[in-house]
Amino acid sequence: MKNLPALKLNDKRYVFSLYSLILFILGAPLLILGVYFFLDWKVNAWLKEVVAKQSGFFLSFFFNLDSKVIAENNKAEEWIIVLPKVDLTYVISTWCTAAHVFSIILGFIMFTPHSRDPHTSQDIVWRKTIASVLLISIIHIANIVRIGVVIYLTSLGFDGVIVHGSINYITGILAALLFVLVVYKWVPEFFIALYYFYVLYLVKKEKKKIRLE
Repeated sequence: MKNLPALKLNDKRYVFSLYSLILFILGAPLLILGVYFFLDWKVNAWLKEVVAKQSGFFLSFFFNLDSKVIAENNKAEEWIIVLPKVDLTYVISTWCTAAHVFSIILGFIMFTPHSRDPHTSQDIVWRKTIASVLLISIIHIANIVRIGVVIYLTSLGFDGVIVHGSINYITGILAALLFVLVVYKWVPEFFIALYYFYVLYLVKKEKKKIRLE
């Protein structure tokens, strides 16, 4: 397609090449899977350790619970939070570290196409970096709070499955809203690129209609 349509937002011009759009579709899912499996690798068990120890500190500091963080079966790649007084054990898995959320953030943001307009895309790398760091930092802190609240409510006698599912649902919605707000602020190219696919479809449809006439 030689004459690509241009979209405007806040006095900025957005034109994406077909190559960058295809790379967006194919590259984002691959990076998401790659980052997740990388974080799930044993060499990155430090992430579970960090989440477990920070969650244990949160429980002790805010809820005055005597929590202990230990390596399960003396293996550095598996970490658990134990509350001896209420006989409660919470295993920290890769999923508990929000690694899947971090993977989605990096996959979508890193492969968001750049506008071919040099004025619009001149600071795109810096904006992508800010958005990624901001989202990952906030979600990491929120995840520590989530784990702490789940363990605390479970220690009070509430059903662990219901508490875990309910809080995960709420935090999932909040995380999605946060993603929309931060990405729209710093990397609007993500949403514009998605809409751009629809625009290209309309353009192609209109050209086909003209040829038929």
